[in-house]
Amino acid sequence: MTESADGRRPVIRQVFPYLCVRDAAAGLEFYTRVFGAEEQLRLTDSGGRQSRVRDPFGHEWLVGHELEALSSEEIKRRFDAEQRA
Repeated sequence: MTESADGRRPVIRQVFPYLCVRDAAAGLEFYTRVFGAEEQLRLTDSGGRQSRVRDPFGHEWLVGHELEALSSEEIKRRFDAEQRA
């Protein structure tokens, strides 16, 4: 991420969509079986504080972007710490 020309606003160059589903464990099993998907990272929240967009088909998406380069382990550690707070 870089700053805008005025130096006040971030310029977002990448967007990472996250699909949120009910019964995620069953969804992951389906995506693995049908598409050969491989889970990279799972963050399970206690029920909200995230921004979500619902598409016309009823799917909820989280949309994020990179603020800093972190390993999956560090993302999980920070997420868990935030959930405990």
